[in-house]
Amino acid sequence: MLFVWVGAVLMTTGVVAATLGGDRLPGVCAGCHGEEGVSAGSATPTIAGTKTETFVQRMRDFKTGNRTATLMDRIANGYTDDEIGRMGEYFSKRPFERAQQPTDRAMAERGKHFAEQYCASCHEEAGTVDDGRPGILAGQWLSYLRFRLEDYRLGVDRIPKKMRLGIESILHEAGVEGLESVLQFYASQK
Repeated sequence: MLFVWVGAVLMTTGVVAATLGGDRLPGVCAGCHGEEGVSAGSATPTIAGTKTETFVQRMRDFKTGNRTATLMDRIANGYTDDEIGRMGEYFSKRPFERAQQPTDRAMAERGKHFAEQYCASCHEEAGTVDDGRPGILAGQWLSYLRFRLEDYRLGVDRIPKKMRLGIESILHEAGVEGLESVLQFYASQK
């Protein structure tokens, strides 16, 4: 099965490389993150529009184990810092496209309140921009947002103290449903 997956990624790399000015590196990402970094799979984030610094830091975190992954840790270890920087540059110049997905409008409205109160100081402009720290949340796949939040809640990934306090505050005020409403809010942003 792994052989088939690797073969598909390599085939995609060759096809995509022609549109990348011959640089095959970003094409490797297309197998999971979609062409131009726009994910079509709900468990995989869109990486288009990610600032170079954010991309590089995440790849470093995968390499060092500071960020959990099912596969990205092994993939990241296969690239040099220069190669990772080139991939980051490439994806930073691609437009972020919001996932077309159903969301619960009432929950999203409730989540807006929590996002403004507990998240907005880092996830600015309703999570629509990557200012070099947290990345773009608005319009990311809801399933992906759930996976990441669960990793944070369970302590699988390191979490900034401010974010941990925000999550704890939302849980105290509204329980798990409150956290889901925040995710619905970010996922619903167009």
